[in-house]
Amino acid sequence: MFKKLLCLIGGLIIVAGCDTDVNESGRTLSSDSIKVGMIIPTTGSLASLGLTSRNSAQLAVKEINDAGGIGGQQIELIIRDSRIDGPTGVAAAQELRDLGVVAIIGAAASSVTLFTSQNQTIADGIPLISPFSTSPLIAELNDNNTVWRTIASDAFQGVILADLLISDNVSTVSGFFRDDPYGSGLFAAFKQRFESQGGTVLAEVSYPGSKEFGFNAEIQALLANGTPEAIVAITFFTDGGNFTRDLVAAGQNNIQLYGVDGNFGVALINNGAPQVLEGMKGTAPVPPKETANYQTFFNNFESTFGFEPDVFGESSYDAVYLIALSMLQGGAATKESIINNLQSVSRPDGSSAVIITPNQFATAISAVSSGSDIDYEGASGAIGFDNNGDVTSGTYVVWQIQSNSGNLEFAELEVISIP
Repeated sequence: MFKKLLCLIGGLIIVAGCDTDVNESGRTLSSDSIKVGMIIPTTGSLASLGLTSRNSAQLAVKEINDAGGIGGQQIELIIRDSRIDGPTGVAAAQELRDLGVVAIIGAAASSVTLFTSQNQTIADGIPLISPFSTSPLIAELNDNNTVWRTIASDAFQGVILADLLISDNVSTVSGFFRDDPYGSGLFAAFKQRFESQGGTVLAEVSYPGSKEFGFNAEIQALLANGTPEAIVAITFFTDGGNFTRDLVAAGQNNIQLYGVDGNFGVALINNGAPQVLEGMKGTAPVPPKETANYQTFFNNFESTFGFEPDVFGESSYDAVYLIALSMLQGGAATKESIINNLQSVSRPDGSSAVIITPNQFATAISAVSSGSDIDYEGASGAIGFDNNGDVTSGTYVVWQIQSNSGNLEFAELEVISIP
């Protein structure tokens, strides 16, 4: 009986008939390893985020395995491409289930995480932990405790973004956002806070998440009720850049833009119109760079791979550690053990909890063997899962696009931590 084999070669997925299975490096899977799946974009517009996520997860696996693994068993990471497409995410989750994974890390886009969980992983009872997906809608899933995330919900970011506009004395805005769980969820969180502080939303204009150019009709709709003091743009890089070009073509060269994490990257600058981008402000989740835990992860990552980790690396690294610690605490390398122990290992459940930080899996083994409660405080922060599987803390940057010797670049204005 031949099985389908997916191998990543030069960034492409090759399908071939074979009588064995391989991991992302083309190596044959070990029959006695603990298999953890990962669904990330290795192709498409978010592939750059997938690279850091993959490397960070691999670093965590190496550290855990070097410390002895789970009861002597090694963890093996199996990676599949999700792109920004729900059905592709489901197909990847099905394959990983058939390979016997005990948990899946991913996906990236909130729409893919929601589609994959609702159409596959919840029914399979496989814990899915996203290091990327921030839509508040994820917290509302009826998921039987199977969907978790190591990145904070946009319920936080929406508040910070609204407060930024209020502090800038912006009283009227129009919203331009992706018609998907990420865009609509984040804009709803922003709108609720902005209006509660006395602001007025003149227009709400959404567009299909698959649309990347040709936004003339949307711009007309944004201005139909009058010219706002600012436009809040919840986009990704390509669509966001093309939107700014269309603004210039429509004669809207001087309108103030505000953005979010989806367009927080040099790709926006490379794709967009400098006349509109210069002065643009926004918010984005970032790692707590000044903490000792993040610095441990950062230094280990840089020494291993030869370059610095990008955003979401820290939350991907933490996802692996939490999966491993849950199996360690539960005494079994099963999906049930992970689900039952994720919350307890992410927070202190007693007065004498042993704090576990990055690259301290050997300490965790010793603590669990002595019957101690463990609390993982990771590279991304304190974590502390709530009853919805959400982290209860987050760190955000307020950014602005500024000109430096004629070149546009992102400047950090402020770092805000919650709580």
